[in-house]
Amino acid sequence: MMRRYTNGKDLLHPRVTHFAYDFINLQSIFMNMHELHSMFISREWNDTSMSRRPKGMVMSSLISKDDFWMMLKEICSMIAPIVRVLHLVDSDRPTMGYLYEA
Repeated sequence: MMRRYTNGKDLLHPRVTHFAYDFINLQSIFMNMHELHSMFISREWNDTSMSRRPKGMVMSSLISKDDFWMMLKEICSMIAPIVRVLHLVDSDRPTMGYLYEA
């Protein structure tokens, strides 16, 4: 069901660099905010058994809160520069000049 709302995109990316895994997943969730919101308010979601389970209800409630999305945006904006620097350091080429500039 989720792929229908995210135009076939996966939200989680398990094969990316290990140090950026959690950040990239958070960023992906944030970039699909509207699609996720649409999915959790859809009749299709309400018809699933997951929507009546405690974890499903918590997730649905969380997705509908503006505070959640504001915190997620703030986290992504704070972590993005750190991930860029870590990506530079993780490469095989000499990085001192790039690191100094970053």
